[in-house]
Amino acid sequence: MPSRILYIGAENEHHALARRLLREDGHDFLTETSARGATDRALEMSPDLILVDLEDCGEDPEPLASRIRSSPGLMQVPVIALGRHEVRERMLSLGCDGVIEPPLNPTTFARTIGQYLRGHRERVRPAVRSRELEAFSRELVDRLEAKVAELTAANVRLRRADEVKVRVLENVSRELAAPLTPMVANLSRLLSGQLGPMVPRQRRVLGAVDRDLARLATTVSRVLDIASFTDFRPTEDPAPVDLNEVCRAAVRTLESKARSRRVSLDLHLPAKPVRARIDGKLLRQAVVNAVDHAVAFVPRGGFVLVAVEPQAVGTQVRIYDSGRPLDPGERASLFDPFSGAGRRDGDGHPALSLGLALAHKIATALELEVWAESPPEHHPGDGHEYPGVCIAFSLPPTLTEGLSAR
Repeated sequence: MPSRILYIGAENEHHALARRLLREDGHDFLTETSARGATDRALEMSPDLILVDLEDCGEDPEPLASRIRSSPGLMQVPVIALGRHEVRERMLSLGCDGVIEPPLNPTTFARTIGQYLRGHRERVRPAVRSRELEAFSRELVDRLEAKVAELTAANVRLRRADEVKVRVLENVSRELAAPLTPMVANLSRLLSGQLGPMVPRQRRVLGAVDRDLARLATTVSRVLDIASFTDFRPTEDPAPVDLNEVCRAAVRTLESKARSRRVSLDLHLPAKPVRARIDGKLLRQAVVNAVDHAVAFVPRGGFVLVAVEPQAVGTQVRIYDSGRPLDPGERASLFDPFSGAGRRDGDGHPALSLGLALAHKIATALELEVWAESPPEHHPGDGHEYPGVCIAFSLPPTLTEGLSAR
C-alpha cells in the first residue's frame, strides 16, 4: 500500500522535484500551500509523513513545526524539514524527525524518505535540545511582546480616530439642529393660523414639510445620541425594575407614531411582574429605540409586538415586526449606525438604522446580549405572524429576580 506524504510549502522547484521522485517511488503525494491551515489539513489527510519546506511554507516555520508536533493526532507522524544546515539543531529540537538540505539529490532523496517511513529518526543531544528550546522560547516571547506593542499602538490610533469621528458627528449634528428649531417654530405658527389664514392647498404643502422636518429632527437627535453615548454610564447598584413596566412605558412613548402609520403596536407580557436589577432608564431607552425602528420600517397597517419572555435561563425582551425578512447581508450589519444606506423605511423613504445602533450601544453598556433574528425563530402566539425582524435583549439570571411581585 503506497504511503501518503503531505508536502507543506509553495509549488516551487523543490516541490516539483519531490513530487516527481516520490510518485516514481510509488507514494501518494499531497500538497498544502498554506501553512495557516496545514495542521487541520494534516489531521484530515492522515499522512504517513510530512515534508515542510522551511524556506517557502508561508509563515515562520518554527512555530509551524512545533504546532504540528504538539497536535495529538500527529504526534506519531514523522515530520521532515527541508532547510539549510544552520537550522538543523533548532528544527530537531522543536520536534522534527529529520532535516534534508536542498537542493534535493535525485539519486538519494526517495531512499532517504523511505528510511524515515521505516522508523529512522535524527536526534540531538539533550543539552543542545535544552539550549535551542530556551532560545526559541525567548524569541517567541520577544515576538509576542512586539506584537502586543504594535496592537496597543494601533488601538490608540483607532481610539483617537474614533474620538475625531465623534466630534465630527457632534459638530455636524449641532449645525443641522441649530436652524431646525426656528424652522419648526415658524412652521408651527403658520399651521396654527397665527400669521394669517391659508388656503387648503397651502396647508397640505406645509403639512408635508412639517412631517419631513419632524423626520429630520429625529434623525439629527439620534446622531447626537450616538455621538454622545460614550459619556453615559449605567447606574451603579440600581434598584429592581419591572420589565413589564419598562415595556409599557416604551410602547406609550411610541403610540402616537404607530397610530400615524396605522401600525398596531401591542404588548405580550407575563401576568406577574418580572423584576430585574438593572438601570431601568437606560433599558427603556434601548427598548424605545428598537421599537421605534420596528414601527418605522414595518409597512403601513402592519404589526409590532413587544414581549417579555422568561426563559429556562434568564429573561428576554423581544420586539417582533410583520415586515419583510432581511437578507443575510442586511442582518449582519443591522446594528451598524450607517448600515442602512440605500434602505427605505415602511413609507419608502431613505432611512438609516440609527435607533438600532443606539439600542445596541446601550445594551452593551448594560452588559446585555442583543441580537436580531430574521425571520424570528419562534412567534409569541398572539394570533399574528411576524415574518420580519425580531430584536432580542437577553437579561442573564444574575439580573432577573423571578416572576413574583414585591
